[in-house]
Formats: sequence, structure tokens, C-alpha cells
Amino acid sequence: MKNYNDYPTINDDEPEEQRWIEAEPDETDLSLDIFDDPDPYDTFHLQFHVLENGINYETYKTFSSTTKNVNKNYENNKKCKNTINVTLKGMKTENCQTISSTGLTLWNASTLLCEFVCSNVGIIKQKDILEVGSGLGLCGIVAYKMGARRVIMTEGDTDVLVQMRKNVNLNIYNICQSPYQLECEEELIPSCLNILPCRQLKWGSCEINEFRKKWCCAKTKEMGTGVYTCANDRFDVIMGSDIIYADDIIEPLFDTVTGLLSYSIHALFLLAYIRRNVKIELVLDCAKRRGFHYEKADHTMDDGVYMFHWKEIYN
Repeated sequence: MKNYNDYPTINDDEPEEQRWIEAEPDETDLSLDIFDDPDPYDTFHLQFHVLENGINYETYKTFSSTTKNVNKNYENNKKCKNTINVTLKGMKTENCQTISSTGLTLWNASTLLCEFVCSNVGIIKQKDILEVGSGLGLCGIVAYKMGARRVIMTEGDTDVLVQMRKNVNLNIYNICQSPYQLECEEELIPSCLNILPCRQLKWGSCEINEFRKKWCCAKTKEMGTGVYTCANDRFDVIMGSDIIYADDIIEPLFDTVTGLLSYSIHALFLLAYIRRNVKIELVLDCAKRRGFHYEKADHTMDDGVYMFHWKEIYN
């Protein structure tokens, strides 16, 4: 059984998160008001079928005009063996092209990353996982349901964190639907947000030590001294999806990854990339400078899942 009590919880004495959103809206742009969607919200139902020799993946997106049929299909498949089910609430994708917090919707790269980990269960199971730029929380929730030892989901944007936490509460008590989750007795499960925490993390070297000290330290009591030391403050796997949207965030991202990724042969940074404004070559060049070797899950195009290992250890 997982021991969550060794790690900081949401009940601990902590300062309030610093208010921060991805981009301040331009109050002078009145054109957005003209085309405001009267119903900007969306519900995403996702099912990941984990197979021994591959993956069968289906996504159902619920809109007001098709809710009845979609929910019927979702419920019919909900109890399939080896199925991970996730329901997310957020904004319609088309609205998030114009609002200031793009993490409030579901982007395609997050489903790519979930497909990849569901077909490579060993990457996640019984590992310590950190997700950066978690958005609505899809990949972190899937990793938890697959049997990760510990998952911390992070965002810099405080508006996104609010919705992410709501999605954790919405999904966490369905863990018995997953064949990989180790603990299935709900009465033994503490608060949702304690076992699948959502923390603020703004990328860059200046944020790392405080984040590690505050949220990543399992308290280990030194025998005979009564002193608690920090153990297990790095992660076996760091993952992110659709998080590369500007050139100037690449270096801070890798500051964060190098500062929090375990320095071992099994350590892995997973990046699900779909090109928007940044060429993948800029990302790969930065990774090389930071001492990473990389592979791609497939060799068909730039878009997809990239796997980064420490070069000196991996070779």
C-alpha cells in the first residue's frame, strides 16, 4: 500500500500560491466580446484501453447537442477490462485560442502522451512521476491510475490549478476501474488532493529548490537523532505535453527538468510535442546542451513523443 503520509499534504501550513496566469488579456481588444461563446465550457470523456501488445484508444467529447449519445457510448465501455476512464471539465478548445489560460482545455499532445505510457506500462508503474504543465490533469490522472508510486501534477497558472484540482476530485474515486492501481479500497484513501497533489511550479532554476524542499521531500527520521532529513526529492519520470509554445520557455523548462529529474540510468523526461510556434530542433539542441540523449517513439514526423535520457549514464 502506498504511504502518502510521508509527503506534505494540502493541510500543511503553507503560504498562498502566487497569483499568476499564462498571459494577461488585452483589455483594449473589444473584438473578443463580439464573438463570445455563450457556453464556453466542455466535458471530455476519455477511455484508454491498455493491451498487452498494444493500445486501443477512444476519445468521446461531450457537447450539448450530442450529450445523450456520447454518454451512452461512454457508459457502455466504462467497465471494460484493462480500461482507464477519465472525465475532465474545462473550456472548449476553440475558446482557449483566445483566452489567457490555454491550459484550461484538452490539447491533442496530452492524448498522444497517454497513448504512449499506456502501451509502455513499465515506464510508469511504481515510479515517482512529476508532470509539468499539467493543464486539466489528464496525463497525471492516467499515470496515477496505472499504478505510479507517486504523482505530482504542476502548473504555473493559478486559474488552471483551480480547474485541475476539480478534475482530480472528479476522477480519483474511480481508481478501482483500473487493473493496475494497487489500492482499491476507497475507505483507506485519504483526501483526493493529498494522494494526487496539484502544485504551482513556474519553470526556471530559481523555483527548483523551494519546490523540492516544500513538496518533494519524504520525511526520513535519522535513527537515534530525532532529526528528519529530506529523501526522494527527485523524480524517476518527468513528463509534459503540448508545453512548448514559445522559444523563450525552452531554457527555463530544461532548468526545471535537470533540477528535478533523478540522476539514474532509468530516469526519463517524456515530451509529447505538436508543433505550434517552436521548431523541435530548438528543443533538441537545448536538450543536448543539458546533457540529454533523445529518442522518438516513432520515426514518421516531428510530432510525437520524445524520450530524453541522461547521456553520460545512458551511454
